Amino acid sequence: MRYLFEDCDLDTDRRELQRGGSLVSLEPQVFDLLAYLVRHRDRVVSKDDLIAAVWNGRIVSESAMTTRINAARNAIGDSGIAQRLIRTLRGRGIRFVGTVREERAADPTADAAVSRSPPDRPSAAVSPFANISGASLPLLGKPSIAVLPFTNLSGDPEQQYFADGMVEDIITALSRLKSLFVIARNSSFTYKGKPVDTKQVGQELGVRYVLEGSVRRAGNRLRITGQLIETGAGSHIWADRWDCELADIFQTQDEITARIENAIGDAVVRTEAGRISRSGRANIEAWQLRIQAWEGFHRWHREGCLRGVELGREAIRLDPHESESYAATAACLYALAMSGWAESGREAISETVSLLGRAINLDADNAMAYTLLGVALLSVGRHDEAVAQVKRGSELAPGSYYAAVGSGIVLGYCGEPQESLRSIATAVRVSPRDPRIYATYQAQCAALFVLDRFEEIVSATQRIMHLLSDWTEGLTMQAAALAKLGRTAAARHAIERLLKLDMHYSIKRALRKHPYRDAPDCDKLAEALRQAGLT
Repeated sequence: MRYLFEDCDLDTDRRELQRGGSLVSLEPQVFDLLAYLVRHRDRVVSKDDLIAAVWNGRIVSESAMTTRINAARNAIGDSGIAQRLIRTLRGRGIRFVGTVREERAADPTADAAVSRSPPDRPSAAVSPFANISGASLPLLGKPSIAVLPFTNLSGDPEQQYFADGMVEDIITALSRLKSLFVIARNSSFTYKGKPVDTKQVGQELGVRYVLEGSVRRAGNRLRITGQLIETGAGSHIWADRWDCELADIFQTQDEITARIENAIGDAVVRTEAGRISRSGRANIEAWQLRIQAWEGFHRWHREGCLRGVELGREAIRLDPHESESYAATAACLYALAMSGWAESGREAISETVSLLGRAINLDADNAMAYTLLGVALLSVGRHDEAVAQVKRGSELAPGSYYAAVGSGIVLGYCGEPQESLRSIATAVRVSPRDPRIYATYQAQCAALFVLDRFEEIVSATQRIMHLLSDWTEGLTMQAAALAKLGRTAAARHAIERLLKLDMHYSIKRALRKHPYRDAPDCDKLAEALRQAGLT
């Protein structure tokens, strides 16, 4: 359902808020709070109502709730002083008082062509748009699992990073296994902070098993619960509880993955997950900093990435022999460079490459480091090295979302478009509800352009614009594709929109942003943009 008010468009099916035509980034709890207020605008909503609906009945401090209410106000152009849309009624609760028009959301899969493919590997012809709406996905021909965010029962919202970090470690360990299909973190975390129907999750993600749990931390003591559920029947395979010291967290992660092995029958889970989780993980403080740094990268906004670099560097100082700390720091630097947030993009990429080289020297099996190194090298024109790195990352972690999307990006620009599309299809199957799916669409466009599949690029860029209307790279590919199709007026309109966003944008800059290796591909893009009116 879409709720339209003032210049805002709240789409609860896509879990998106647009304001003035631009996508607004919201934390999941802020989105849920806003959606709940808009749906129940016919009445005053009490604090208890919000706790039950948004926090699933967990204890929430007054300050934490106030922070999220203010974030919701800011997102829609309101404030605590004006209270034009979200009004506080002292002693009673809050109410959404804006005028709202409701519309049924369009089916985002309506124009997506999907072809059948063998169950274990998506075909290059599979559209990455096919599974965004939450429609049921078929089970694959091998064991499949989604590890959902663990509930933080510590009573302190600031400890949520700890529970998230545990889950990320488990997902990373399981994603290395060729015999197990694991849903990516970005899609699993779309269920964060919401009541979960495991049968529905199984259908939406196309998995047979779901692992869910909780973490309660009191000082250095932990209580962790976990339960593995078969989604078809909703039956519990097992449920368990672990009480441990903080220093024993990695051993507990080993035990959880071993329980998955016993239930699913994957004989290599125990040894692989144990090796991964015990490798250089003696420093608990460094681990806590590292998982917060990764969170900054996953959120992909300026402040989070800047903070991630600081935390990653401190983790390196505390434990200079841990590969993951270098990789997390490099990931945040890469995001800053590619988004134009670094003081010097060139210096940021140079440090990214250096840090990732160190990460690989410390752990030759760090798949994420190889993948990040590949996309970083692509950005500075080291194409053949980039291809080698992303292919190594995919070999090490065939079930990794980041390995798949990294390969999709690099191979599309480096003369292997069909293999790129296969990697992109894999990435979307691993993360069918990814909040940053527009980046995957963009990677698809690069490969499709090489193959002269311009109509598909137009469709893909329309979806990019729906999610992120001010992304210059989406408009670049849209203009080029329209020009190649002879739709000159539409191509010139796309360039006009692009130049309003960046008046200095040029063909030279476009070729830097779209670093094709082969001269014919560069020339084709330049000529198409010239036809569209770019100079």
